[in-house]
Amino acid sequence: MSSITPEAAGKAIRKHFKEAKTFKENNSLGLSRNKFEKWSTLGDFSSYLVSSSGRIWSKRSKKYLKATQHPYTGYMKIKLKRDSDGHAVTLYLHRLIASVFLPNLESKPEVNHRDGNKKNNSVWNLEWVTKEENQRHAQIHGLGNVKLKPIEVENIFYLAWASDMTQEEIGNLYGVRRSIVSDIKNRKSWEFVTDFKVQHEMGLFE
Repeated sequence: MSSITPEAAGKAIRKHFKEAKTFKENNSLGLSRNKFEKWSTLGDFSSYLVSSSGRIWSKRSKKYLKATQHPYTGYMKIKLKRDSDGHAVTLYLHRLIASVFLPNLESKPEVNHRDGNKKNNSVWNLEWVTKEENQRHAQIHGLGNVKLKPIEVENIFYLAWASDMTQEEIGNLYGVRRSIVSDIKNRKSWEFVTDFKVQHEMGLFE
């Protein structure tokens, strides 16, 4: 999706990591010593540390913060208290990680999950994209709210598990590809819809 060469991107990322404040003595903070995981401070949120693997550490409570999933967009979100005014601010985790660790060489406005999994917020799974690139990625992989409403996703999930219809027949009924039906059935996409009630009503994945 980008015209930047892998060599240029790698050089920029290495430079960014070098300039960021990282912590060699992770043990003293109780943080992971994974050599592939980088930690950095977070601007106006000095009570927290953010890692390149998508984790947030609270200096005050001495523990990792748990992100929650937005019920409609499916993106992971986290609430942090800002230094300047003390207000709690809700931030999307993927944008937070990208803004700290991923150089935006072309000033693109949106952040895409390469594998389509909105729970995987490692910097290596993120990329800055244009709105058009993000939409094209979603259409190719059957992700997000491209054609389906949540109620339609629930219906597809029910039909895929409990009816005699083939995935192709279900796809034709709702105007989507068979692969999208398969992803919904196996919760590879739209899992934030099926997680809420469908799987429990059907007694699946418990």
